[in-house]
Amino acid sequence: MHALASPWQLPTDDVCPDRWVEAVGEALPGAGRRLAQVLWQRQVCALEDLAGWLNPAAYRPTPASALGDDMAIAVTRLQQAIARQEKVAIWGDFDADGVTATAVLWDGLGQVIPKGDRLTYFIPNRLSESHGLSRRGLEQLGEWGATLLVTCDTGSTSGTEIAYAKSLGMAVIVTDHHTLPAGSIGALALINPRRLPPEHPLATLSGVAVAYKLLEGLYDSLDAPPPLPLDHVLDLVAIGLIADLVELQGDCRYLAQRGLARLQTQTQPQPPYPRPGLAELLALCKRTGDRPTDISFGLGPRINAVSRIHGDASFCVELLTSQDRDRAKPLAYEAELANTRRKALQRDLYEQVMARLTQIDLATTRCLVLADEQWPTGILGLVAGQVAQALGRPTILLRIDSPSEDGRPRLARGSARSVKGLDLYQLFQAQAELLTGFGGHPLAAGLTLPVEHIEVLAAALNRMVREQLGGDGVPQPGLEIDLTVTVAELGQPLFRELKGLEPCGMGNPVPKLLVRNVWFQNAFHRRLRDRQNQTVGFIKTEFELWDDGALAGFPGEWWGHYRDELPAGRCDVVVELDFNSHNGYHVKLVDVRPVLNAAAEPPPQPAASILDWRQTVPAEPKAVLKVDQAPVQWSDWQAWQRQAAQSGLPLALTFSVENDDLSPVEIWQELVGMAKYLARTGQGVARSQLSDRLHLSATSLSLGLAALATAGFEVTALEDDAIAVRADPVPGDSKLEPSAEPDIEMVQRFLDAVQEEQFRRRYFAQVPITALSW
Repeated sequence: MHALASPWQLPTDDVCPDRWVEAVGEALPGAGRRLAQVLWQRQVCALEDLAGWLNPAAYRPTPASALGDDMAIAVTRLQQAIARQEKVAIWGDFDADGVTATAVLWDGLGQVIPKGDRLTYFIPNRLSESHGLSRRGLEQLGEWGATLLVTCDTGSTSGTEIAYAKSLGMAVIVTDHHTLPAGSIGALALINPRRLPPEHPLATLSGVAVAYKLLEGLYDSLDAPPPLPLDHVLDLVAIGLIADLVELQGDCRYLAQRGLARLQTQTQPQPPYPRPGLAELLALCKRTGDRPTDISFGLGPRINAVSRIHGDASFCVELLTSQDRDRAKPLAYEAELANTRRKALQRDLYEQVMARLTQIDLATTRCLVLADEQWPTGILGLVAGQVAQALGRPTILLRIDSPSEDGRPRLARGSARSVKGLDLYQLFQAQAELLTGFGGHPLAAGLTLPVEHIEVLAAALNRMVREQLGGDGVPQPGLEIDLTVTVAELGQPLFRELKGLEPCGMGNPVPKLLVRNVWFQNAFHRRLRDRQNQTVGFIKTEFELWDDGALAGFPGEWWGHYRDELPAGRCDVVVELDFNSHNGYHVKLVDVRPVLNAAAEPPPQPAASILDWRQTVPAEPKAVLKVDQAPVQWSDWQAWQRQAAQSGLPLALTFSVENDDLSPVEIWQELVGMAKYLARTGQGVARSQLSDRLHLSATSLSLGLAALATAGFEVTALEDDAIAVRADPVPGDSKLEPSAEPDIEMVQRFLDAVQEEQFRRRYFAQVPITALSW
């Protein structure tokens, strides 16, 4: 089973107009033509709006009142509840948008309504309940004494449940962004941006952003401002917006930009509005909070994983809002473990689904509908999205409930993901008589139906998809490429320039870069491990990317693929340029195509541009290193090597043959011994002390500590550059010794780094230089 190959849509040859270059430079000083070229090709906004699009300080946000009369009604009712000291309940949802929306209202309303006494929240269980309101939850809130219910990220189509809430004595304010109902749902107020025109700056607000706008309207109406300003929740707003994959246009982009600026303060020593849980999550996923990918690949998956694995996501609100660091740390750790388990389950389920699809005739199947009694409910949507993207077909994955003891009909519950140009919600609306419930977006939806209706639904959806799409019924959206670059152009300057596009997302994807006629070197793959040192069955391949003009390979990674899947010869690649504090500047491989006739033109081998002075003294001109007492640094050597390459001259090198270093294996053994000592004594140690003792650079030491982590040691950062080492005892043994064998690949990476470092010291650190002559 192979994924569909997406056609590449190459960037236009047209040159960006100078007025766009000038506008970009004025909005972001230092930005150049390449950023302007991408913006102009994408036409993300009109030229006169470019300053506000690039710089939030130049944007004029839209007031909450633009959401209509229902906003005014909701604000008035909240004012009454505050004045009458009523009990108010928040009804949230279990995904990242719903959890952060709940946290925003909990923190925001909690400034004017006492938490716990007169304010509470309820989030459904993902594994046993569905999105939306339920009788069980409403009864629980009714018993608590709630007289006002405020929903967030849900409720637009819950007319029956709202009627039941009213019978229990609760007025209902709905804040949501999902599909609108055909008629009235009986809510006191329904605040939903889908009521606005598509081009409105508030039209694409997610659930958390709608909740934020409700707080904005309430705060503006108060006689005295609350203790904390409205913007203290903007970091939560950014997480929900970016994790929910809404189109970041208008106020959505503005809120995401400001929220990211707030989020990165959580990694500072004294943030203005501390959230210890967020700081701990960022540390666990090795992120700094300044990038949208810190949310989409860091915080968002971890928040979502809690309900996918455990069902109940209620503690995530505490994780995001608690000021108790001792309480926040174990909650963050639990989210980290849940995310690691999610990765393993997701990969296993994807392989099962793709194996099942080998038995289906894809030539005649336009919509994929699969069901199983064993599939984990929490990750069905993730895998359905992977399959839909890989095969270009809308995909529905269902879990069949176990038989009930009272003989009720068996139900199947699951998730659906669509492809561009095909509205899932409309498809489900047309087949509503086969379903017991459904809801969601055009591209993502959830559904429940009797088991006996599965085959009928599959046949009906296949017919409808065939009629709507025509032809072969398999849309193949192209991979839109923004720029063509060389390996030498990859790095900090290009990254900083293109960072002006962030936050990226729906309608404004991460820029795709085409690099032609390249090859891969030093590729290896490894299985990831969780915080408990257990392998999770998830593969990542790392490599160096080279082309004919590269003086050094550029690091890259390919998630979910093995080393052997990389082409052996020359190829064209599409990549995304990325940066984080853990991996530095690197590329993520998006797509790869072998170059035709590449076998006849193999990648060149590195030229012997460094000459060993002891072995040969060439007659032709050369660059000569002369000696004094200043040690040569590796960065200096790289610069000299580039100069030699540009001049076409070989570089002559003399070096000392004396070597007092321990072997890499002996250094690893000493590092393990020191870790055991630190674990037994409970002492901390400065990283610089370890580096000096073992003669290791900071990079090599970090690799060594990472290898120790795979052996059962837990390395914890303390103040300044100090660390502490802990080891779980082997069962039945009181000694604090590592409880696992180290990962061989990680240890080998450490040994290789030490060997390379010793080589550099031998050739450079012991070679004092006075001049470089040509």
